[in-house]
Amino acid sequence: LAYSTISQLAVMAAALAVGARNAAIFHLLTHGAFKALLFLAAGCVITVVGSNMLPDMGGLRLAMPVTFWSMTIGWAALVGIPVASGFFSKDAIIAAAQHAVFARDEQAFGVVPHDGIPAWTAMTVYVALLVTIAGTGAYAARAWLMTFFGEQRTKFDRHEAPPLMRWPVAALAVPALVLGFFGLGSAELRPELVPMVTSLLFAVAGVGLAFLIWNRDPARDPARALGPLRAPFDRAFYVDEAYHLAVVRPMRALARLVVTFDDRVVDAAVEGSGRTARRLGGALRMTEAGNPQAYVTGVLAGVAVIAFAVVVFS
Repeated sequence: LAYSTISQLAVMAAALAVGARNAAIFHLLTHGAFKALLFLAAGCVITVVGSNMLPDMGGLRLAMPVTFWSMTIGWAALVGIPVASGFFSKDAIIAAAQHAVFARDEQAFGVVPHDGIPAWTAMTVYVALLVTIAGTGAYAARAWLMTFFGEQRTKFDRHEAPPLMRWPVAALAVPALVLGFFGLGSAELRPELVPMVTSLLFAVAGVGLAFLIWNRDPARDPARALGPLRAPFDRAFYVDEAYHLAVVRPMRALARLVVTFDDRVVDAAVEGSGRTARRLGGALRMTEAGNPQAYVTGVLAGVAVIAFAVVVFS
């Protein structure tokens, strides 16, 4: 869910890239509703299961009906399934990207004005959005199926979450479901047939692929189909390792260098000046023995030396 938030922020950025500012804000609003719903619903599930790992869940559909239906609405909005809120906001972004790709052709037919977006930029955004929609459908279906369907994989007492947890989730299901209808009043945010069909095809492809793999063996994780790609996905594309290598290790080495410099240079200088002052003080103490005869002898010796110097050098 956390990485899904990053993904949806990228969708908003894609909308800005093709000049669809209103669609980006619209998706920000709908995403705020259904992602808050999903996070709180996940908290309900984690409280019951005692784990946040999908392989530990399963079979919660009947035991947690409020959480199940609320989270189903949230997943549908995230994927972009009609008529959930995310469907409307994503469709507006897909439509804007598609218009940007085919702007010159549509301008020739008087459909939309050309806004000057480079063709390669528009195509990159458009393809990335479609791939993201398919990927979102796949991982959303995986989480939905592994959480609420199949057999219970670990030992825990199946029951609905406490009222203070489940009713806020149920309340959030309302805006997650209906918020998208508020965009129908704007022609810019109103669903268009071709972008809608295109995004639905990619979403259904992702959901269907995850379901087919899960249905072969509901006790196993559908992500096993990723094969060698599972490791980088499981390790978050090694972002933590790269951060540790590029930031943590150099900072620790710098900290060790600072500690060494402080011990061997700064502290040594301070301690050395203290020892020097102590030794100099010890040498000067020899002249302050408290013996008047020694003081008189010293004065006379000094006078004799001065007199000698005057006689010799004058």
